[in-house]
Amino acid sequence: MKSLRDTHLPHIFLKPGELFLSRDPAIVSTVLGSCVSITFFEPVACLGAMCHVMLPSGPMHEGFRYVDSTLGYMVEKIGGMGIRLAVCEVKMFGGADVLLPRELQGSKLSIGCQNILEAQRGLDLLGLVPKASDVGGKHGRKLFFNSHTGDVFLKKVQKTHF
Repeated sequence: MKSLRDTHLPHIFLKPGELFLSRDPAIVSTVLGSCVSITFFEPVACLGAMCHVMLPSGPMHEGFRYVDSTLGYMVEKIGGMGIRLAVCEVKMFGGADVLLPRELQGSKLSIGCQNILEAQRGLDLLGLVPKASDVGGKHGRKLFFNSHTGDVFLKKVQKTHF
């Protein structure tokens, strides 16, 4: 298989609270801990979309930080391009339990778990079932999304202590 580094596609790194949505091919990468990424791919329209959301719910005016409002924004933009959601390939990643229990600030569910549940709830409401999903666990993930093919390459990140 050809290395992602050998492609001549632009490489875009998504930071927390950022979103990629384009018909132009690119390799989009990000690193996730408790955050979640959802990807959309539609081959006929050559559309690729990926978000890096940090928290389960919140207002859109604060950017793409929240699962619920960012998913709503993505769906609105994709629909506005004349693309039916039912033909999109959806994938979901992240939501690791990387925070120690004392860092959860009184919640019974970790931020990662809350993010996963909100993403699943939002996709369920839209009638979308992820084609692939790698969520939860104790390790972060590094993702590479090829927006022109819909392929997602994932590497688990081991926690390092200094």
